[in-house]
Amino acid sequence: MPTERRLRTLIRSRRHPASGNRAPFPYRPHLPSVVIEDSLPWLVLARAFGFSTGLRPGSPAGLLDCGLDTQGWLALSDAQLAEQGVKPAQRQRLLDPEAPLLARQLLDRTAAAGLGLVWRGNPLWPASLLDLPGAPAVLWFRGRIDALTAPSIAVVGTRTPTPYGAQAAKDFAEGLVIAGMTVISGLARGIDGAAHRVTLEAHGSTIAVLGSAIDCPYPSEHASLLEQIVDGGGLALSEYPPGYRANPGTFPKRNRLLAALSQGVLVIEAGRRSGALITCDWALQYDRPVWAVPGPHASPLSVGCHRIVREGALLADSPASLLKDLGVALPGQQIGDGLEVFRSADEAHVLQILRRSPNVVDAIATELRKDVGEVTVLLGKLELRGLVESRAGGVYFTRDAS
Repeated sequence: MPTERRLRTLIRSRRHPASGNRAPFPYRPHLPSVVIEDSLPWLVLARAFGFSTGLRPGSPAGLLDCGLDTQGWLALSDAQLAEQGVKPAQRQRLLDPEAPLLARQLLDRTAAAGLGLVWRGNPLWPASLLDLPGAPAVLWFRGRIDALTAPSIAVVGTRTPTPYGAQAAKDFAEGLVIAGMTVISGLARGIDGAAHRVTLEAHGSTIAVLGSAIDCPYPSEHASLLEQIVDGGGLALSEYPPGYRANPGTFPKRNRLLAALSQGVLVIEAGRRSGALITCDWALQYDRPVWAVPGPHASPLSVGCHRIVREGALLADSPASLLKDLGVALPGQQIGDGLEVFRSADEAHVLQILRRSPNVVDAIATELRKDVGEVTVLLGKLELRGLVESRAGGVYFTRDAS
């Protein structure tokens, strides 16, 4: 059965597990080696430097990326902090004798709000943030923090989808769930909310990354959706402390976490200036592949998706083609080697080029706008993993086209 038909059949016939099989709530991972007081130095730094770093793609490295540990920061004088580029207001907060007490109060507020906390160096800290420029010092969460260890795709798009966009969100989210992928989104109106809801209806795992504190979700009408996500075994995550309300500046910063925590970004309907395109910019900076769902040529909400495809994003013209690019097999089917297919955006792009038609190194390099040597290395890696093969004349094929 062709992949597209098989996917539709699986979507129609999928049986949902009984509600009694869902993950219990709340989820509290048992890690005896973790001492919550170890978060206090990081909370001091987070309060001093602000609860978000990395304002825009391509911005300078964050303060916490200079290589100093918490003790190193806390030992610096005012003059030494100034030399590190710390602003006067930040230095004042960091050197305040009350800073440890204020951090303790923040920790108490975290417990009172029923939130969990992870910080740099914590065993639960997301692996994808370990070497990320501008990563936050701490993250607050509700739900299963181990949801971050599963393969995932961020699904983003307009807050005002057309019926076409809403249906696309449903189709792609269902396909990702059936393939065992976690769906990450931003709890916003429109495509974000649709992706979360469809994933829950299909009994999949979904992660909401908020542009506000978890106890002040935005939009407020999605508070019940947040509860459903957590109760369904998913995760709510934020870099903002209890009581912190959303503002126009929090959402672009939130988008960098959407890109960083996922293995790729899927855009469904985006206007010319859509915030979803900021997530794409972050994804490219972090070497995450980006897919875009094409739309009607006359729709203003197709402009953003069509533009990023012209600029090099991968085309997601169906759920089956997206899964094929990911190398994710549907139940009972073999496609590639799972998520190892797209260790980088360039590898994913090479595979998509070769799936259109077999080609030689020079032509692939021209399309990718890369040196022939770089492309030869990429092809070598893919060949070693059994995903492509070369034949007479130096023509490369994907293995599934053999």
